[in-house]
Amino acid sequence: MAGKLARFVAVRKSSNRDQENVLYVLRAGVIILVGVLYWNAAIRQTYIDILWFWLKTKYWYQTVYNETIAVQLYSFVAMVPFRVMNYFKIGTKYKINNAGNYENTPVVDILLEAFEYSWPLVILDTFHVKKYGGVSGALLNRRRQDWIQVTRQLPEDPPLLGDMVRHLVVGLVLYDVAFFLQHFTFHKIPTLYRLFHKKHHTHTSVNVKVTNRLHVIERILLVLSANFGLWIQGAHPLTRSVFIVVFISMLIENHCGFDFPYSYDKILPDGLVGGSRRHCEHHHNGNKNYQPIFTYIDALMDWMKRK
Repeated sequence: MAGKLARFVAVRKSSNRDQENVLYVLRAGVIILVGVLYWNAAIRQTYIDILWFWLKTKYWYQTVYNETIAVQLYSFVAMVPFRVMNYFKIGTKYKINNAGNYENTPVVDILLEAFEYSWPLVILDTFHVKKYGGVSGALLNRRRQDWIQVTRQLPEDPPLLGDMVRHLVVGLVLYDVAFFLQHFTFHKIPTLYRLFHKKHHTHTSVNVKVTNRLHVIERILLVLSANFGLWIQGAHPLTRSVFIVVFISMLIENHCGFDFPYSYDKILPDGLVGGSRRHCEHHHNGNKNYQPIFTYIDALMDWMKRK
């Protein structure tokens, strides 16, 4: 018995060392990639320019409903790997307790959920003139003469990569703060929790389908919080498109119910972001880990409690 235990401990230590070594390699790869992008500014900007000059000529990108549709489509696509993972042994080993079990949802319910998400945004898209940096006030005023908007007034010039990165990072930080405030408030005021947030915590297990299980009011607040940080910076439409991919990926990973050894929260400096395990703990306990991305406010609150 003692021999088996010793072998188990040795294997576990070896596995942990292997995981740490892989993480070191991944972190080194990220640093090298950032360095390559930094030192090849002209090349990276050329690709961004080509992409933008192609995108802005496409009607599906010009339409005022582009971002609303993009969120719906990418959300569906981003959930598929976790649904597939649920049926393979290699995936089940990374499940957090009893989480991760994908919920089979009838097609009618999926369509109703999509409609519930889309209708307030479609109304806003239809009557609101979208304002982006690089677009003159005269062009926007001309758009405002029409009550119903069909296409967006896109800027002529592409964004600089440095501006894109800055706007993305600041946008995520501001969203994180804004959502923390409303999320914490929902949990601390029973009436608000019952009316607007309980729906999100009604599930048999934490899984990707829970990501969009939101009351319409909470969903609108989520969208406004995500848009706020980009809007005040005058983020470029291409930056907003990239933000959708990053933002939705983080939300779905938070609710996936799996804790993978090489997910982004492991690659980034320890404790910088929460990841799926911390958010799963929030869904199980409901009294901690309120931040959707970072951890510093939650850590400060824990420190204040201990004091």
